[in-house]
Amino acid sequence: MTYSSFRSRLDPLYKYLNLLKVDDIFNLGIGKIMHKIHSDNPPDIFKHLFTPLNQIHSYATRSATRGAFFWQAAENKYGRSLKHLGPKIWDCIDPSLYELSSFTFKKRYRDNLIATY
Repeated sequence: MTYSSFRSRLDPLYKYLNLLKVDDIFNLGIGKIMHKIHSDNPPDIFKHLFTPLNQIHSYATRSATRGAFFWQAAENKYGRSLKHLGPKIWDCIDPSLYELSSFTFKKRYRDNLIATY
């Protein structure tokens, strides 16, 4: 495909081919779910899973005013619970992307992930 040496580093190849790594595909999927929840348009199954921080504290904190969610403890020893990973991944996303439409959010977040390679 790229006629690269078998010893080539992979990150520049992913960036050149405009492809996401498997972990970033997972992060993009979780990010899309969290964006729907933040936009008050979640699927019914996810409505009760996440609590915005502004509902936890009675005072304004930096995270609560930024639109963050409460990090719940992971339900298994591997820490892969959606209730735990959703807010964790959402906190790593640039807050300027929060208010975008669903399609624009997906494209810009994907571009941000590829830019890290």
